Amino acid sequence: MNRESPAGPPPDGRRPRGYLSCEKLSHRFANGVLGLCDVSLHLPFDELVVVTGLNGAGKSLLARHLVGLVRPSSGRVLLNGIDIRRVEGRLHQHVGMVFQDAEHQIIGQTVREDLGFGPIHHGMPRIEVDARVEWMIRHIGLEDRADADPHTLSGGELRRLAVAGVVITGAQYVILDEPFSSLDPSGVRDVLDVMLNLRGQGCGIMVITHELEKVLAHADRLVILHRGRVEEDGHPESALEQLPRFELRRPPGSLEDMTWRE
Repeated sequence: MNRESPAGPPPDGRRPRGYLSCEKLSHRFANGVLGLCDVSLHLPFDELVVVTGLNGAGKSLLARHLVGLVRPSSGRVLLNGIDIRRVEGRLHQHVGMVFQDAEHQIIGQTVREDLGFGPIHHGMPRIEVDARVEWMIRHIGLEDRADADPHTLSGGELRRLAVAGVVITGAQYVILDEPFSSLDPSGVRDVLDVMLNLRGQGCGIMVITHELEKVLAHADRLVILHRGRVEEDGHPESALEQLPRFELRRPPGSLEDMTWRE
């Protein structure tokens, strides 16, 4: 799970900077198919990076490597220059992931209980857990749903709760896999607000999405994966023009218009 770290800053504190990186990362499946090939990326904890590509390009596979859920066939993933295999027990103190099916990350019977699960499980003092939970509930705008069954939340509320469950215990880098999938415009705006608030506190963000028109205006970089390789990694304005080369649709309009945030 992504909420297993007992560490983290005080609720109103800024997170220290750091970085995640991968060097010549490759993944070959048991059937011989190459899912990732020589992927090298540097991911500072103060950037919002958007990753896109066709289905099967390796986007979710890359994310699973970055959080240590799978082992590379070759290459490595580094946290602040240290191979994550040497810090596995502490990796989730720094890096967390919100999966596309966010409801699968929900454990508690209420919103409040779900947010407290990770910190309690790892021995954080109850008074600190309670303070963090109440702060986080306000921060994600779920005060009126604090005692509700999480499975009665709207799609946008559920994604907000899943993100909060990752960061409440201190994650400094958050990966969101297709965070806008199946959400109505209000839900998309809710998730964007939480994401950008986290970024403002010094939390690094990776957004894996094909819905560029909803978020790209806020990105520092756009990474295009194609057949398991990084084909483009640069400023969104320049990388945007390369999308058709990889059978990807370029959203209409200017970069500044590519947001659903009001």
